[in-house]
Amino acid sequence: MAPAEVAAPSCSSCGAVQSRLGKTSCSAGEPTSPPRPGSCPTSTQGEIIGSALAELRGDGPDARLARVAARVEGLGYRQTEDGPQARWTRVEDTVAFARLMGYRKIGIATCLGLLDETSRLVAVLEAQGFEPTSVCCKAGSADKCDVGVADGAKIRPGGFLVFDNVNWYLPSDSRTPHSRSLGDGVKDPQMQAATDVLAAWSCTWLTNGVNDTAIYVRP
Repeated sequence: MAPAEVAAPSCSSCGAVQSRLGKTSCSAGEPTSPPRPGSCPTSTQGEIIGSALAELRGDGPDARLARVAARVEGLGYRQTEDGPQARWTRVEDTVAFARLMGYRKIGIATCLGLLDETSRLVAVLEAQGFEPTSVCCKAGSADKCDVGVADGAKIRPGGFLVFDNVNWYLPSDSRTPHSRSLGDGVKDPQMQAATDVLAAWSCTWLTNGVNDTAIYVRP
């Protein structure tokens, strides 16, 4: 006989119950908890849950992380007539968690559109004695077309250009060998036409003394 098919977990189905009662069947040690739905992993995934709990009852890094996270949760909420209410922001939660875990370095993966907010977070973490490191989604300056995205599917089609060895074609005050000086002008009419198109684009000119690269972004 084929084994019975186990229902896929669907904890989202308890959203209405939580909104109405303020709790779900997950509430530990509460006899008045509502009944579990048929897809509840507490009922259908007992073996996996039991194995995970065994790990969290041990002395490994995951167990310590879980205990510290629970402690921070207890410190960061206060009981009110309407139930638990957060008294810390998520940034304060993070600071407390990192401090109790003994972390000093904190990595931040951020978005190009959130760099201002990231700089404020970095300032807060530094003021708290941490060593934050941040990386944004556009690190590497790769065009989405390089990974198979059609140009027309981008937010700014044709709005990103990396021009390698730009000093061979466009004039500049670069000291890289074989660079065209300001007096030399643009190399040829084709490059002049391209320069006319790029005139309104913002340009970041980079050099390592051997090669120059210009990164153009359309406004």
